[in-house]
Amino acid sequence: GGRSLGSIFENLHLNSFVMGSVCFLDRFLKMPCVVGKSMLMKKADLEAIGGLKAFKDVLAEDYMIGKKMKALKKRVVLSKYLIRNINEYWGFRRFLNRHTRWGKLRWKIGGVSYVSELIGNPVFISFLPLLGWEPSRITISFAVLVSSLKILGDMWIGRMIAREGKRSSSGESEPMNAPFPPMNPFWYLMAPVKDLIVGCMWFVPLFSNTVVWRGNRYMIGKDSLLSPCPDSGFWALKYRLADVIKARFA
Repeated sequence: GGRSLGSIFENLHLNSFVMGSVCFLDRFLKMPCVVGKSMLMKKADLEAIGGLKAFKDVLAEDYMIGKKMKALKKRVVLSKYLIRNINEYWGFRRFLNRHTRWGKLRWKIGGVSYVSELIGNPVFISFLPLLGWEPSRITISFAVLVSSLKILGDMWIGRMIAREGKRSSSGESEPMNAPFPPMNPFWYLMAPVKDLIVGCMWFVPLFSNTVVWRGNRYMIGKDSLLSPCPDSGFWALKYRLADVIKARFA
Protein backbone atom coordinates (compact mmCIF):
# COMPACT_ATOMS: atom_id res chain seq x y z
CA GLY A 1 0.00 0.00 0.00
CA GLY A 2 1.08 3.52 0.75
CA ARG A 3 -0.94 6.72 1.01
CA SER A 4 1.80 9.28 0.49
CA LEU A 5 4.56 9.76 -2.07
CA GLY A 6 7.30 8.88 0.40
CA SER A 7 5.62 5.66 1.52
CA ILE A 8 4.95 4.57 -2.08
CA PHE A 9 8.62 5.08 -2.98
CA GLU A 10 9.68 3.33 0.23
CA ASN A 11 7.52 0.27 -0.44
CA LEU A 12 8.66 0.06 -4.06
CA HIS A 13 12.31 0.28 -3.02
CA LEU A 14 12.07 -2.23 -0.16
CA ASN A 15 10.27 -4.79 -2.31
CA SER A 16 12.66 -4.49 -5.26
CA PHE A 17 16.18 -3.19 -4.67
CA VAL A 18 16.51 -3.95 -0.95
CA MET A 19 14.90 -7.39 -1.00
CA GLY A 20 16.67 -8.32 -4.23
CA SER A 21 20.07 -7.19 -2.94
CA VAL A 22 19.73 -9.14 0.31
CA CYS A 23 18.77 -12.33 -1.55
CA PHE A 24 21.52 -11.88 -4.17
CA LEU A 25 24.25 -11.31 -1.58
CA ASP A 26 23.08 -14.30 0.45
CA ARG A 27 22.71 -16.77 -2.41
CA PHE A 28 25.51 -15.89 -4.80
CA LEU A 29 28.17 -14.09 -2.74
CA LYS A 30 27.53 -15.86 0.59
CA MET A 31 27.61 -12.52 2.40
CA PRO A 32 25.66 -12.25 5.67
CA CYS A 33 23.08 -9.53 5.30
CA VAL A 34 20.71 -8.99 8.20
CA VAL A 35 18.04 -6.49 9.17
CA GLY A 36 17.95 -5.38 12.79
CA LYS A 37 14.16 -5.42 13.06
CA SER A 38 14.01 -9.17 12.43
CA MET A 39 17.12 -10.79 13.96
CA LEU A 40 17.07 -13.89 16.14
CA MET A 41 20.15 -15.22 17.93
CA LYS A 42 21.19 -17.02 21.08
CA LYS A 43 22.05 -14.82 24.05
CA ALA A 44 25.32 -16.70 24.56
CA ASP A 45 26.38 -15.99 20.97
CA LEU A 46 25.56 -12.30 21.34
CA GLU A 47 27.56 -12.09 24.57
CA ALA A 48 30.48 -13.83 22.83
CA ILE A 49 30.85 -10.86 20.46
CA GLY A 50 30.60 -8.29 23.25
CA GLY A 51 26.83 -7.92 23.53
CA LEU A 52 24.83 -4.99 22.23
CA LYS A 53 27.10 -2.62 24.15
CA ALA A 54 29.95 -3.43 21.76
CA PHE A 55 27.93 -1.92 18.91
CA LYS A 56 26.56 1.17 20.65
CA ASP A 57 28.67 3.50 18.49
CA VAL A 58 28.05 1.63 15.22
CA LEU A 59 25.30 2.90 12.92
CA ALA A 60 24.99 -0.34 10.90
CA GLU A 61 24.96 -2.45 14.05
CA ASP A 62 22.76 -5.16 12.53
CA TYR A 63 25.16 -5.79 9.63
CA MET A 64 28.21 -5.74 11.89
CA ILE A 65 26.56 -8.19 14.32
CA GLY A 66 26.01 -10.57 11.42
CA LYS A 67 29.62 -10.10 10.30
CA LYS A 68 30.97 -10.79 13.81
CA MET A 69 28.77 -13.87 14.10
CA LYS A 70 30.20 -15.22 10.85
CA ALA A 71 33.72 -14.53 12.13
CA LEU A 72 32.89 -16.81 15.09
CA LYS A 73 32.10 -19.56 12.56
CA LYS A 74 28.40 -19.14 13.24
CA ARG A 75 26.10 -19.56 10.29
CA VAL A 76 23.96 -16.57 9.38
CA VAL A 77 20.72 -17.86 7.89
CA LEU A 78 18.33 -15.75 5.84
CA SER A 79 14.79 -16.77 6.75
CA LYS A 80 12.22 -17.23 4.00
CA TYR A 81 9.46 -16.00 6.31
CA LEU A 82 8.10 -12.67 5.13
CA ILE A 83 7.92 -9.84 7.66
CA ARG A 84 4.96 -7.47 7.42
CA ASN A 85 6.37 -3.93 7.26
CA ILE A 86 3.68 -1.24 7.05
CA ASN A 87 4.53 2.16 5.53
CA GLU A 88 1.52 4.35 4.81
CA TYR A 89 2.28 7.98 5.61
CA TRP A 90 6.00 8.48 5.03
CA GLY A 91 6.98 11.95 3.88
CA PHE A 92 9.22 12.33 0.84
CA ARG A 93 11.97 13.87 2.97
CA ARG A 94 11.95 10.83 5.26
CA PHE A 95 12.45 8.57 2.24
CA LEU A 96 15.39 10.68 1.06
CA ASN A 97 16.98 10.82 4.52
CA ARG A 98 16.76 7.08 5.15
CA HIS A 99 18.22 5.95 1.84
CA THR A 100 20.89 8.63 1.76
CA ARG A 101 21.92 7.42 5.22
CA TRP A 102 21.85 3.78 4.12
CA GLY A 103 23.92 4.69 1.07
CA LYS A 104 26.58 6.28 3.30
CA LEU A 105 26.69 3.09 5.37
CA ARG A 106 27.14 0.86 2.33
CA TRP A 107 29.86 3.16 0.95
CA LYS A 108 31.79 3.08 4.24
CA ILE A 109 31.37 -0.68 4.65
CA GLY A 110 31.56 -1.88 1.05
CA GLY A 111 34.01 0.61 -0.44
CA VAL A 112 34.53 0.10 -4.18
CA SER A 113 31.74 -2.50 -4.33
CA TYR A 114 29.33 0.39 -3.76
CA VAL A 115 29.77 1.17 -7.48
CA SER A 116 27.79 -1.98 -8.29
CA GLU A 117 24.65 -0.27 -6.96
CA LEU A 118 24.81 2.37 -9.68
CA ILE A 119 25.42 -0.27 -12.34
CA GLY A 120 22.50 -2.23 -10.89
CA ASN A 121 20.14 0.70 -11.49
CA PRO A 122 19.25 0.15 -15.17
CA VAL A 123 16.66 2.93 -15.29
CA PHE A 124 19.16 5.58 -14.16
CA ILE A 125 21.83 4.25 -16.55
CA SER A 126 19.37 4.23 -19.46
CA PHE A 127 18.62 7.93 -18.93
CA LEU A 128 22.29 8.99 -18.98
CA PRO A 129 22.48 9.06 -22.81
CA LEU A 130 19.64 11.61 -22.77
CA LEU A 131 21.91 13.89 -20.73
CA GLY A 132 25.18 13.12 -22.52
CA TRP A 133 23.84 13.35 -26.04
CA GLU A 134 21.02 15.10 -27.79
CA PRO A 135 17.73 13.27 -27.19
CA SER A 136 16.90 11.11 -30.18
CA ARG A 137 14.47 8.38 -31.10
CA ILE A 138 17.05 5.76 -30.11
CA THR A 139 17.96 7.19 -26.69
CA ILE A 140 14.34 7.94 -25.78
CA SER A 141 13.15 4.51 -26.94
CA PHE A 142 15.94 2.84 -24.97
CA ALA A 143 15.01 4.68 -21.77
CA VAL A 144 11.31 3.91 -22.24
CA LEU A 145 12.03 0.23 -22.93
CA VAL A 146 14.24 -0.18 -19.86
CA SER A 147 11.71 1.65 -17.68
CA SER A 148 8.89 -0.55 -18.96
CA LEU A 149 10.86 -3.72 -18.23
CA LYS A 150 11.62 -2.44 -14.73
CA ILE A 151 7.93 -1.77 -14.09
CA LEU A 152 7.01 -5.28 -15.23
CA GLY A 153 9.82 -6.78 -13.14
CA ASP A 154 8.70 -4.96 -10.00
CA MET A 155 5.10 -6.03 -10.61
CA TRP A 156 6.24 -9.65 -10.95
CA ILE A 157 8.16 -9.44 -7.67
CA GLY A 158 5.13 -7.84 -6.00
CA ARG A 159 2.90 -10.70 -7.14
CA MET A 160 5.42 -13.24 -5.82
CA ILE A 161 5.49 -11.47 -2.45
CA ALA A 162 1.68 -11.41 -2.26
CA ARG A 163 1.50 -15.10 -3.24
CA GLU A 164 4.12 -16.11 -0.68
CA GLY A 165 2.44 -14.00 1.98
CA LYS A 166 -0.87 -15.68 1.28
CA ARG A 167 0.74 -19.11 1.52
CA SER A 168 2.56 -18.39 4.79
CA SER A 169 -0.51 -16.83 6.41
CA SER A 170 -2.99 -19.54 5.45
CA GLY A 171 -4.85 -20.79 8.50
CA GLU A 172 -3.80 -17.83 10.67
CA SER A 173 -6.51 -15.80 12.39
CA GLU A 174 -4.45 -12.88 13.74
CA PRO A 175 -4.85 -9.57 11.80
CA MET A 176 -1.09 -9.19 11.37
CA ASN A 177 -0.95 -12.66 9.83
CA ALA A 178 -3.62 -11.93 7.24
CA PRO A 179 -2.62 -12.27 3.56
CA PHE A 180 -0.51 -9.40 2.23
CA PRO A 181 -2.71 -6.93 0.32
CA PRO A 182 -1.45 -6.40 -3.25
CA MET A 183 0.02 -3.01 -4.08
CA ASN A 184 -2.04 -0.75 -6.30
CA PRO A 185 -0.82 -1.55 -9.86
CA PHE A 186 -0.76 2.17 -10.65
CA TRP A 187 2.03 2.75 -8.12
CA TYR A 188 4.38 0.54 -10.13
CA LEU A 189 4.32 3.17 -12.87
CA MET A 190 6.22 5.38 -10.43
CA ALA A 191 9.09 2.88 -10.09
CA PRO A 192 11.24 4.55 -12.81
CA VAL A 193 10.83 7.94 -11.11
CA LYS A 194 11.91 6.39 -7.83
CA ASP A 195 14.93 4.77 -9.50
CA LEU A 196 16.01 8.08 -11.02
CA ILE A 197 15.84 9.72 -7.60
CA VAL A 198 17.79 6.84 -6.03
CA GLY A 199 20.38 7.14 -8.80
CA CYS A 200 20.91 10.80 -7.94
CA MET A 201 21.14 9.97 -4.23
CA TRP A 202 23.88 7.44 -5.01
CA PHE A 203 26.42 10.26 -5.39
CA VAL A 204 25.74 11.88 -2.01
CA PRO A 205 27.93 9.48 0.07
CA LEU A 206 30.91 10.28 -2.16
CA PHE A 207 30.87 13.87 -0.90
CA SER A 208 29.36 13.59 2.58
CA ASN A 209 30.39 11.34 5.46
CA THR A 210 28.12 12.75 8.15
CA VAL A 211 24.68 11.83 9.41
CA VAL A 212 22.19 13.47 11.74
CA TRP A 213 21.04 10.76 14.13
CA ARG A 214 18.56 11.48 16.92
CA GLY A 215 19.20 15.19 16.74
CA ASN A 216 23.01 15.03 16.76
CA ARG A 217 25.48 15.13 13.87
CA TYR A 218 28.12 12.40 13.62
CA MET A 219 30.90 11.48 11.25
CA ILE A 220 30.71 7.98 9.76
CA GLY A 221 34.00 6.09 9.87
CA LYS A 222 35.15 2.64 8.83
CA ASP A 223 32.52 -0.08 9.31
CA SER A 224 30.02 2.73 10.09
CA LEU A 225 31.68 3.64 13.41
CA LEU A 226 30.25 6.96 14.60
CA SER A 227 32.24 9.83 16.09
CA PRO A 228 31.00 13.31 17.09
CA CYS A 229 31.49 16.11 14.59
CA PRO A 230 33.81 18.90 15.73
CA ASP A 231 32.08 21.85 17.37
CA SER A 232 34.46 24.41 15.95
CA GLY A 233 36.76 24.99 13.02
CA PHE A 234 36.32 24.64 9.26
CA TRP A 235 34.40 21.36 9.35
CA ALA A 236 31.87 22.66 11.86
CA LEU A 237 31.26 25.72 9.65
CA LYS A 238 30.86 23.47 6.61
CA TYR A 239 28.20 21.32 8.25
CA ARG A 240 26.31 24.30 9.65
CA LEU A 241 26.24 25.86 6.18
CA ALA A 242 24.97 22.58 4.72
CA ASP A 243 22.20 22.47 7.32
CA VAL A 244 21.13 26.02 6.47
CA ILE A 245 20.98 25.20 2.75
CA LYS A 246 18.96 22.03 3.39
CA ALA A 247 16.53 23.88 5.63
CA ARG A 248 16.13 26.60 3.00
CA PHE A 249 15.39 24.35 0.03
CA ALA A 250 13.92 21.22 1.66
